[in-house]
Amino acid sequence: MNGFDPARIAMLEAGSGLLIGSVALDGRPHGARAWSAELLGGARIRVGVAADDPVTVPSIDGRLVAVTAADVRTVESVQVKGHAVAKGAPNEHDRALLAAQSEAFLRSIEETDGDPIEYLRRLIPNRFEMIEVTITEIYDQTPGPSAGAPLDGVVGAHP
Repeated sequence: MNGFDPARIAMLEAGSGLLIGSVALDGRPHGARAWSAELLGGARIRVGVAADDPVTVPSIDGRLVAVTAADVRTVESVQVKGHAVAKGAPNEHDRALLAAQSEAFLRSIEETDGDPIEYLRRLIPNRFEMIEVTITEIYDQTPGPSAGAPLDGVVGAHP
């Protein structure tokens, strides 16, 4: 993918802790857990969120979106920003990614925190919505002095 560090791309798709942030229709910021992420061609990312999220799903169309991935074990983090351009039900490929990435995330929590996996699996939503975002910016969000620093690989103009 254009200029993006392969290790950062791997973090987005490896079952990291994922968050999606946007602005609700009333202007308030909103964040939610995301359960999968897949980088697509053309500087786009497809993200799986709970279908019953009362803010993210209904108000996401065309909005600015930030997707943050953090490695549970190291807290190394990366954030991409852009605009939501599409949403819809997951296809078979999406469902496989949702299952694999959610399981990897929960296994990381089990390993680091000791929480039993059977309890953690209760967090997984029953239904998902997929949101596609065009990526225009990428940032290092790893805690420390470089948090918030832009990374090489900015794809488009900053809004």
